[in-house]
Amino acid sequence: MSNKIIIEPFKVTESHKNNQENKGLDFGFTLQTGKTDCPYLVNNKIKSRIDYLTIQFKCSDTEDFKSVRAKIEKWLKELRIRVTASKPSLKYFDSGVLLNSYDVDIQRCGSLKWKSNSRLLQLELTGFACELINMHSDYFFPLIEISKSISAEIKRIDIALDDKTGKYNIRFAQKRFSSGAFNAKTGAKPLKENIKSNSGRTMYIGSKRSNKQMVVYEKGKQLELPNNHTDFNNWTRHELRLKARSDAPIPLDILLKPDDYFVGSYPRVYQRMLKVAEPRNVTRETITRCGSFLSKKLKNLKRQYGSSITLAKQSMTDAEIIKEIERVNHKFQPSLPLTLLTK
Repeated sequence: MSNKIIIEPFKVTESHKNNQENKGLDFGFTLQTGKTDCPYLVNNKIKSRIDYLTIQFKCSDTEDFKSVRAKIEKWLKELRIRVTASKPSLKYFDSGVLLNSYDVDIQRCGSLKWKSNSRLLQLELTGFACELINMHSDYFFPLIEISKSISAEIKRIDIALDDKTGKYNIRFAQKRFSSGAFNAKTGAKPLKENIKSNSGRTMYIGSKRSNKQMVVYEKGKQLELPNNHTDFNNWTRHELRLKARSDAPIPLDILLKPDDYFVGSYPRVYQRMLKVAEPRNVTRETITRCGSFLSKKLKNLKRQYGSSITLAKQSMTDAEIIKEIERVNHKFQPSLPLTLLTK
């Protein structure tokens, strides 16, 4: 793949503004009154969402390091993300800690890593952590505020834009690829890989080693939504993955204008799509994901243990049965953050 796909800083294309529609949420979960995505995203009609972030802070001394780390940990705590005693993979770093959710058991949120000389601190935020950020009123503003006094550099960022009409699906991406719309300005065609699995089709455009890659996949099928669900066939996610390069840094402005950088990376493909796309709603997506998982598990529970529960109800209360059989899943499973639920 040509190393000239992105020249200078990543190109910015001004986004078009459409009105956002509020739609009902699936699966009957009750949210806090008026709960939606971050007001900054809603008010500015931003349609894409940041799904992953790695950012580094270059500190001048130990005091700077302590100050930056304290500010980051305070912000994480407000997001219901806790610092653990567990260690992450420490390639290129001397020490670090894993980040988990306060509300969701065994849910990785990323890591904090640093050099022993206290000059470099790296914050990695996973997709789940970014979900919490996209729903929180503070958004990424605390990181932007820190960067005003401490040198900050984004090393990697993922931005996702969704289509739920079925128009901008994998077939659309394939056609645009074949027509050369994903090509570099030099005309070089990027690598392409198609993968098909039980969770749907995925199309990779660009090398994993490149500083820019687009991943298009069938989100409704990945979430294992019911076949008759509206989004099962029509929900397609277009996910831009950017990595910083010495000659192509990723500006911090991307945190505030993800739409512009998303389109700017492949303007011939996504300029039209951004105009007509519905804004992503992380709050609704979280409800949908967890509701789909719960629905599937309850069906399995009824099939495998329904008769046993019926027998238990003859001599036990519902509360006693639940206490007897419930347990924490020590592997990953979708869960609702407590911040989404009414008390």
